[in-house]
Amino acid sequence: MVDEIVEHNEQFLAGEEAKRQLNSLKRIVPVPLEKGIDNLNLGMFDYQTKNQLLDALGEEYERKGDTEMAIKVYVLAGSRKKLQGLGKEYENVGHIAKAINCYRLANDESSLLALGHKCLDDGRFKDAMSAFVLVNDVEALREVGEDCLRKERWEIATEIFKTINDAERLSSVGEAC
Repeated sequence: MVDEIVEHNEQFLAGEEAKRQLNSLKRIVPVPLEKGIDNLNLGMFDYQTKNQLLDALGEEYERKGDTEMAIKVYVLAGSRKKLQGLGKEYENVGHIAKAINCYRLANDESSLLALGHKCLDDGRFKDAMSAFVLVNDVEALREVGEDCLRKERWEIATEIFKTINDAERLSSVGEAC
């Protein structure tokens, strides 16, 4: 019983220390924000501190509306969850190409597949193709290509069938033109 209490207190104090450290990092965020991420040398920090600082910096860029810099910082920090969150935000506001890029950078295949199917249902063939190419889903690409043929979107169909090396369907596109 006593050991459990001691262990719980140690975990609680460690959590408080992490919060204090994060707050101290947030205080220095304006300096690297002003200097710019390209002109910043974070070699003096250990791996964990550097990632915490980069996450705080990315959040600040995101808060100020500079999502491109936020993405760059999140990639440097290796923060997949933050990139997925940005991708979801882009998806919600209709910036599909940017959402696909965020999911690609986060290496989130399930979100790319879901977004690709959503784009296919909405008739956004180019975006659907981009998502399916990134996850290398040949069957879904073939489905997009078939939809493009039915709707006479020859250029996209040609590009898709070239990508998946389907010579038979590629020749049918040529005949249909």
